[in-house]
Amino acid sequence: MILATAQEVLDFYKVDADSSLVDSLVSRATKMFENYCGRVFSSAASVEYFDGGYSRYFVERYPISSSPAVRVWEDSDREFGSGDEVDAEDISVDYDNGIVIIDFTLAAGNRNVKISYTGGYTTAPVDLKQACVEQVVKMLREGVKGNIGIPSRTYPDGSISFDTSPLLPSVKFVLDLYRSR
Repeated sequence: MILATAQEVLDFYKVDADSSLVDSLVSRATKMFENYCGRVFSSAASVEYFDGGYSRYFVERYPISSSPAVRVWEDSDREFGSGDEVDAEDISVDYDNGIVIIDFTLAAGNRNVKISYTGGYTTAPVDLKQACVEQVVKMLREGVKGNIGIPSRTYPDGSISFDTSPLLPSVKFVLDLYRSR
């Protein structure tokens, strides 16, 4: 999932630009955001394996969708057959934060717990979308002005310094809200 569309960027930026360039920058910004946050934002069916010995498991893709239901297996042989599945009534889920809670501690073991779920965003949250738009505008402006990687320029009547940090401060603030636990 990309976090914004080229049209959203162009509407915000109020300039004509090559939409294929903007699409490419949106994809780059989305990947940059996912790397910074240590998570993938798009919704997908997922299977993860965990070490046992706990009653709480933090999945990688969140928020978790309520349908299909989260399923959990515990098997020291790691075959994960139907007889190894934890009863649904023993599972509770903190959907927003991606936490699967079992009513009891599962047996200790190495990658002996399997969790199947669907998680991530089907549409980008408004603040994350706006952060992407603003970051892409920054990328466009840097490219147009030829300021990429240049900390300052000196002119006969003075000099100017540029912000060389990869993320805008306002974007970083929003992304910090979505960083992986």
